[in-house]
Amino acid sequence: MTDSEKLAEYFRKNKKYNRIMKAVFSSYKKYGQIKGNIILNDASMEECDAMNALISPKTSFLPPVLKFRMSDFEKGIKQTIYRDADFIEVLKIYFKDDMLSNKDQKTLLLKEKENFFLKITGSYENTPCSEWLQGVFKDYKYGYRTFISEYNNSPQKAESIIHNVCKAVNQRNEKNAQPVLLAVMSADITGDPHSFDKDTSTGKLFIHALAFLAGISEYKTSEEIRNIYSLYLVEPDSISGSTASLGIRLYYEDYSEHNAYKAFADMKEIALISSANLLNVKYASSDKKTVFVVENPMVFSALKNIICENNLSLLCTFGQIKASGLKLMDMLIESNCNIYYAGDLDPEGIQIADKLYSRYHSEKFHIWRMSKNDYDTIEKSSDILPEYRLKKIYKTNSPTLKNVSECVLENKKAAYQELLISYMKEDLRQIK
Repeated sequence: MTDSEKLAEYFRKNKKYNRIMKAVFSSYKKYGQIKGNIILNDASMEECDAMNALISPKTSFLPPVLKFRMSDFEKGIKQTIYRDADFIEVLKIYFKDDMLSNKDQKTLLLKEKENFFLKITGSYENTPCSEWLQGVFKDYKYGYRTFISEYNNSPQKAESIIHNVCKAVNQRNEKNAQPVLLAVMSADITGDPHSFDKDTSTGKLFIHALAFLAGISEYKTSEEIRNIYSLYLVEPDSISGSTASLGIRLYYEDYSEHNAYKAFADMKEIALISSANLLNVKYASSDKKTVFVVENPMVFSALKNIICENNLSLLCTFGQIKASGLKLMDMLIESNCNIYYAGDLDPEGIQIADKLYSRYHSEKFHIWRMSKNDYDTIEKSSDILPEYRLKKIYKTNSPTLKNVSECVLENKKAAYQELLISYMKEDLRQIK
């Protein structure tokens, strides 16, 4: 046996050194080296005698306070038969520990975490979720607390969660991404339809990532979260998130008409259409092949009568377009219907309209009452738009929306479609 092993065994057999060794070990773990003083405020006579014999102080140690310098402890050992013992090695053997100090442990854990971050960000370089990952790992925001909680519990599980979230985020940012139910997306990616539920870590990080990429910094309510989903064509469930319709006809694959919605269309009654209602529907159309789409239920109600009188069709998206609304518009465009979309003249309304313009880029899709002239005509909101909202319209693809975006950016004020109702009615009267 080495002197270090022999001394460790000696201390282990002499129980009077037990608390002393623990105090020494704790000091080393704290400072990463043998230094400072060791203090026992409730030392026994046996513990004091043990250190008197080893250190031989000028004034003997007496209970209840035992205080000695670590340097004196080491010198005392050098005067024994264990003079060649390495004291750090003695501690390692005595406590069967790798002897990393707290500082060393923190450094090692930090290095492991950095390597983990580099591995993840490297895996998704040049993908849509890359910027979000940088924000999480470098700025410690955008879901960092949720992530780090999982990482501290299990790095392996945290890595799996991040991969699943990034896969979903990248899919939702594909140019031709189709509407999808959250549960279906979750099952496709993880095998579990509930993995992306909004109260799970995966679901929370998914929302953080989508919000970050959409430039949305504040979202607390269920409606605000639902709007984030809507931007990326995700439907949290198949029942809520309906689109109000008037004069819309739905058909199955064999071209037979959906009887329930046929009755609504024939009677010129308002119907709500959810994603669940559209599961087996393959086609949608309208009698005059002309469909107007508004985002505001008040505007929808105001236009209802004139729409019915002219045998036209009308949809209301209730703000952000839900998966049901988008699928309806997809089918209507495929049926050669003309769609006229009108939204609020604020950053979010312009952003939605521009996304639809880019999606369809068809002569069948028209921006309705969202021009620079419309903005100039009506009264503006008195509220100044914050920068985080304005930046949503720095880049727009539609020439019409680009012009109105410049006006909104210049004035920093929104204008709302309720004030355009009289002009909308006049447009509808002109249609034969």
